Amino acid sequence: MGRAKVTFFMIAYNEEKLIRRAIQSVLDQTEPDIEIYVRNNGSTDRTGAIVREIAEGDGRVHLVENKINWRKDEAGEIPFTNEKGAFDIWPINRETLGDYVAFLDADDSLQPTFVEEMLHTAERSHAEITVCGNFFMQDGKTSVGVRLPPSLCLREKEDWGPALRNFDTFAQLYNSFRTYWGKLFQREFFLRHYDEAWPLVAGHYFFDTVVMLRYLKRCKRLSCVTKPMYLFTVSSGSTYSNFLSIYSVAKSLQAEALYAETRSWLESVDALTQANHQFLFQLNWAFCWETIEGLQRATEAAPENLDRVITVLNNRVASSYLAQNSQEICKQLEPVLQAAFTKSRQRMELYLRYPIRLMYARKVANACPDSDLLPILIVGILSDVENENLLGFDMLPLLGKAFSGIQKSIQIKVYMDWTNRHNSLRNWWMEQIQRLDGESSGADVLAQQIREAFQKEQYEQASELLSELSKKSPLHREGIYYRIQLAELIGEHELAVVLAASARVLFGQDVEMQQLCWFILGPEMQNI
Repeated sequence: MGRAKVTFFMIAYNEEKLIRRAIQSVLDQTEPDIEIYVRNNGSTDRTGAIVREIAEGDGRVHLVENKINWRKDEAGEIPFTNEKGAFDIWPINRETLGDYVAFLDADDSLQPTFVEEMLHTAERSHAEITVCGNFFMQDGKTSVGVRLPPSLCLREKEDWGPALRNFDTFAQLYNSFRTYWGKLFQREFFLRHYDEAWPLVAGHYFFDTVVMLRYLKRCKRLSCVTKPMYLFTVSSGSTYSNFLSIYSVAKSLQAEALYAETRSWLESVDALTQANHQFLFQLNWAFCWETIEGLQRATEAAPENLDRVITVLNNRVASSYLAQNSQEICKQLEPVLQAAFTKSRQRMELYLRYPIRLMYARKVANACPDSDLLPILIVGILSDVENENLLGFDMLPLLGKAFSGIQKSIQIKVYMDWTNRHNSLRNWWMEQIQRLDGESSGADVLAQQIREAFQKEQYEQASELLSELSKKSPLHREGIYYRIQLAELIGEHELAVVLAASARVLFGQDVEMQQLCWFILGPEMQNI
């Protein structure tokens, strides 16, 4: 039996409603010399039976059965593993593979001339990859958008740089290569780089855009058909939609891999312009943001969900982008965190996590920009070891007059030591605070008076003294210690928790302060 001109691959899981249409769109091509391999990936509906029925009537259709859909391990979800647990996404027979390779999602379809027109372009230009445009179809019926590749025909590697240094061309081509469908791969090129292109991200996660970028980096001849011939189905139940869930912890790793692969590709063709690089930063953050938005779909703001958000906020690539856009990003983050906090029925232990304290601090700042609570809240947020990208750095100007002399110093220190911050930053803060306390006339005297007022249970006097001390030294250790106690004594438990969570960060080596924090936070910690 001769080799087909085009071999299609498809993976299907519970697609009984649409898979017949998808396969039929391949069989109805005006170029009939095709074949399609369908992997039924552990479906629990009639998907396998439908494919088997079609295959019995047309020898160009081949069914490959997989008994499982997802295989899970401690690192998360690993898609497309075989029964032995090995990564095995495509059932490829290298001997009989067609002259060209294409992919089709089980809920998508093709225009009848897809193969004919793509083949004509590929053969005429000897392209290793040929790409066309696509329609976005709402539930497979109504077009809600079109995406087209740029008008390009690159025949030599040296042609790539001049083309991609044009930002519009680069962005348009990148968007056309976010998925592996809507492409035609030359057989020899596809196989030659198969082992380099398809490995999982971080050894665990599959990401089709990274696969495409790996192929692009190795591609010499590329042709684009500026015509939509692939019909992509957008539906609430699609794999694409589900992939945006908060539960995809892999998002951060994938975002970093996306940046690294795209940058490597652009560098390989000398097209890493400032505009292209800025696009990569924006793209990285947009990809991360999809996961953060997923928190709104979570049933509650459990600590493990905040772990996922913090992981995304600590994305290494996003560091400089967050620094440049901290205020805007925090504003985007606040309603998401507020919704999560509300869903959790305002569980106080969530204040142990810096994003929730950041939300609280911004509320305080909006209500009272000169509040004496802001110094401990802001410094506690910026010194938190979880806050690797120093989110909330834009709030430094709110620290007040007592800190005006060191705001410029902290900015310089942060920018000079951006990759080695956390503990060193916290220690630096403490040194500055101690220096300020030493320069603050009467701070220690006030602290002693506050201790005596507490011992005599003269809490109204203690409150007045605390207010006076906070004006002289907003982060005085004694002032924070007794303010936490006072807030708890007068029934302001939420304030006591927030301050205790901040003090827990700032005074990590202070045994007495830690004991107080554990006393305040103890009941909340038991819920974690």
